[in-house]
Amino acid sequence: MLTHTNPRRPNDICSAGVCTAGAARDCDDGDACTVDSCLPATGCVHQGGAAAATCSWAVIGGDATAGSGVSVWAHGGTTIDGNVCGDRLGIGRNSTTSGSWACTAAAPARGRVAVGVGRGATISGDLATAGTGVRGRPTGSEILGTGVSMVTGGSTVDIPAGGTIDTTGASPLVGRCESSRNEIAAWSAQLDSLPSTQTQTVVKVFEHDSLTLAASVVGGLNVIDFTRLKLANDTTLTLDGGGSPDTVFVLRFSESFDTDRGVTIDLANGTSPNNVVFYSKGEGKCEIGKKNSGGGTVLCTASALKVKYDTVWNGAWMAQRRHVDIGSGSRLTHAAFTGALN
Repeated sequence: MLTHTNPRRPNDICSAGVCTAGAARDCDDGDACTVDSCLPATGCVHQGGAAAATCSWAVIGGDATAGSGVSVWAHGGTTIDGNVCGDRLGIGRNSTTSGSWACTAAAPARGRVAVGVGRGATISGDLATAGTGVRGRPTGSEILGTGVSMVTGGSTVDIPAGGTIDTTGASPLVGRCESSRNEIAAWSAQLDSLPSTQTQTVVKVFEHDSLTLAASVVGGLNVIDFTRLKLANDTTLTLDGGGSPDTVFVLRFSESFDTDRGVTIDLANGTSPNNVVFYSKGEGKCEIGKKNSGGGTVLCTASALKVKYDTVWNGAWMAQRRHVDIGSGSRLTHAAFTGALN
């Protein structure tokens, strides 16, 4: 009798001592935040690494009490295509978010409410806080999502249609946000542990000039270390993936990452925003200047992340210990980091 036990090929047909190959097992779990594979011994494996917990958030802010009193602040006229997570949140007038907002604060920072919604602002998902209250302008602010509108715990925001507001802390959004904020420490430790493939030390790109960083490992992981990187007005930083969509760039800054006005981050020759991380772990500036354009995940662990006005970005913005400040008129389209860090 022939026994067939290969979990990679459960659809093979075995008869009279001969196995005929059937369709391979489909291990796609439908989650863009995991890397799916099939191992001979165990079958399907779904690996996400330390970054997987942060994958569903376009913006994650740190501790609201660490300086600014706010964890994420999106100034007037901003557009965020994705979900927002933080300790205390503010969305300015006439701003739009296509996803949900989640706030983890157990008590309002500095005696204030947990979430402030400006006049004319729209959140097209749900809004959840850990029991600390919501305040909004009574005219034109709305939460558009699924479920029954609910205002509790002294909230004063006006909800003309559709969405769910939960200030009881019971929403699963709050727990997911808290877990993701905690996981940033594990992810930064993983980024710290990666071996360097290039070293640039202190680099300043002067006005109207450009810098190209070409992958030394095409189709694999490229870790480029800087002490500081400064991009002056109207400069271009090009990350050249060598023609492979699997090329991953991790740019590590031990002190600061800082761009001025009109800077372009050009993801070229196969480079995807899903495979790029700008990782600043120093207490110096972590700042994206006004009218920048680019992509990738920006992670600041010790300093606040400041994004100045009218910036267009495809990626994610995160701060571990301090806040994320998003300038007026900026637009963020969420592209989660899903690159392989090995």
